[in-house]
Amino acid sequence: MALLAGCAAREPAPPPRPVRFAAFVAPRLGPAPADLPAGQLGPEDVLLEVVTALSGEPGLDFVLVAGPVVAGDDPGDRDALVGALGSIAAPVFVALTPEEAASPDLLEALERGLPRHQGAAAYAGKPVAGWQPVALRPDGALPADARREGDEEGVPIAAAFAGAGPPPAAVSLAVVPGQAPALGPVPERPGVVALRLPPVTAPPHVFALVTISPGGLVSVVLRTALGDPAPAAPPPVQLSPP
Repeated sequence: MALLAGCAAREPAPPPRPVRFAAFVAPRLGPAPADLPAGQLGPEDVLLEVVTALSGEPGLDFVLVAGPVVAGDDPGDRDALVGALGSIAAPVFVALTPEEAASPDLLEALERGLPRHQGAAAYAGKPVAGWQPVALRPDGALPADARREGDEEGVPIAAAFAGAGPPPAAVSLAVVPGQAPALGPVPERPGVVALRLPPVTAPPHVFALVTISPGGLVSVVLRTALGDPAPAAPPPVQLSPP
């Protein structure tokens, strides 16, 4: 009996470690604008540059992408999107806009093209180092499969959001579209911190590398797809409670 009890004992929990993920918003694949300046890349080329840069980033736990992800209904744009995102080694979570979520063809392409990742129908992933990555639904609601692992009620959630209105209070850190990079609280949702990023297709093509310390300190490093000078990173923010 003593031997059986010893074998059944639970292993001690591993020490906490930082969570590290990448985020970008609005790849919006589609035709390049007619007035695109000479030498400036179109949306698909920008996305491929971002994916290439992320391929050289070791230790990413996941990637959050907020829509709009395509500019129209072109099957080629959908295929290019899932092909690029599917080449990222880390799990990818794609938050669609309400208009995109109404497209069955886009939903099917994401579900078919990202089998190792999280497409439009699989919004929540397994907790990573005490955090759960989630792509919020287009209406801003928490997906039904969030916190599905046992009694994960206390697990904080890092989410991408491309809908209307603020993210729900259950979210601790949200990645949302914005005019300029910023990191700070969401006034309508006490306790929720938002990382705002401009569209990745707009120069200088910014994406973010985010680290959350075991104590809840959020630090952001901004990078650019083409290696141009990046905007100044926002100061770190302490999530509450730590």
